[in-house]
Amino acid sequence: MSNKVASKVETCFTKMFIEKIEERRAKGEDVTAPWRRLWNPAMGADRNLLSGIAYRGSNVFMTAIQGYASPFWTTKKQCEEMGGEINRQDDGKFVPYTPILFWCFPTPEEKEAGRFPFVRFYQLWNVEQTTGLEEKAAAKLEASEGPPVNPIEAAQAIVDGWHGCPPIKYGDPRAFYTPGTDRITMPDMQAFASAEAFYSTLFHEMAHSTGHRTRLDRDGVANVARFASHDYSEEELIAEMSAGILCGHAGIDTDETVDNSASYLDHWLKKLKREPGMLSASGGAAQKAVDMIRGIKWEKASK
Repeated sequence: MSNKVASKVETCFTKMFIEKIEERRAKGEDVTAPWRRLWNPAMGADRNLLSGIAYRGSNVFMTAIQGYASPFWTTKKQCEEMGGEINRQDDGKFVPYTPILFWCFPTPEEKEAGRFPFVRFYQLWNVEQTTGLEEKAAAKLEASEGPPVNPIEAAQAIVDGWHGCPPIKYGDPRAFYTPGTDRITMPDMQAFASAEAFYSTLFHEMAHSTGHRTRLDRDGVANVARFASHDYSEEELIAEMSAGILCGHAGIDTDETVDNSASYLDHWLKKLKREPGMLSASGGAAQKAVDMIRGIKWEKASK
């Protein structure tokens, strides 16, 4: 796929993401921080019903913003294979789909032949938009249930589990990451309104630190001059998305942590409209940051 075609796909993806946010805002729903309200801890991350594999990168945010209670999604073909069907509207057309981007990477042999990675655009439906998949979804959910987890303990376990984390200095009135000294500075937990807010902020700064030149070497961090003025930049969105994903993994209630100002979202929507490729790029970079912090290797995604 050419860069021009890939750009069109990403633009369409971002356009549909923004339209969904604006649609829900028009209904009076609270979507002020869409990358920080990802999933219900009791239900788990949004995932493919057939494979059970969780979505990654910007797809996490695209499925989450749709507002469905069920975490399970399917393509039309998969739905039919499982004996279900996509619901239809009064006019006979299928109910609206949700798009995801799926990167396809060539095998070593294909690389030799000159083939490059390319992005595909897939249509998904939540199981709540289908008929005939209820029992399968319920069985999958029951099978995935484990013992109750304390979100604060889980959040601390994420912090403790990152053995490559830079030093964290507590006791400062501000929270920030300094690339030059490779150090995270944080207020004490007591300075925050809640433990949830503390860990959300810490995850944000930890995400910034993954961009250090000795780690993922992101230009928004490794280039210290750029990092010094990163408000509403791609690097800031990467940190926001990373913190949202990590809060989701810990089971933290993000109602305690999000910026609820309408102006916050308005700034980001304007930015994404100007730079539509930022959403998928930031989502992918955030997933890499989360993978590094959690110490996991990339798991092949599924439609």
